[in-house]
Amino acid sequence: MSKQARVYIELDNQKDLIKKLVDIFSATWIARENWLTSQEKEYFAECIILNAKGWNLLSPDTVDHFRKHPGFPDKSVYIYRDKIKKKKWIIQTKEGIKIHPEFNYVDGNIPTSFTLTIPLRVKQKSTSI
Repeated sequence: MSKQARVYIELDNQKDLIKKLVDIFSATWIARENWLTSQEKEYFAECIILNAKGWNLLSPDTVDHFRKHPGFPDKSVYIYRDKIKKKKWIIQTKEGIKIHPEFNYVDGNIPTSFTLTIPLRVKQKSTSI
């Protein structure tokens, strides 16, 4: 393989970057039945951003935030939370909601760029036909 200059996939904003990472993470590591729909991904990305800002994802302020968001009508906050819990992207504990460890930027520092190294290989082929 020849060496090539590093080329970045450029995205418009932080939320789009997170959603692209969710897509890549899903395709690489997550069973197909647990992939997020586009609306679930939108909800999850917003949760990641709020979590990074230190918001309690179970608080009334968070519910109000989602209710004011144009993509989430009144009761959908609870519906999407439940859907992504069932798919194990978040875990609800007595202390609150925990984001999947790969997306838990509790220090408030969501990276603005990533370079991914994804190990892939073909299993050794069987000699039987």
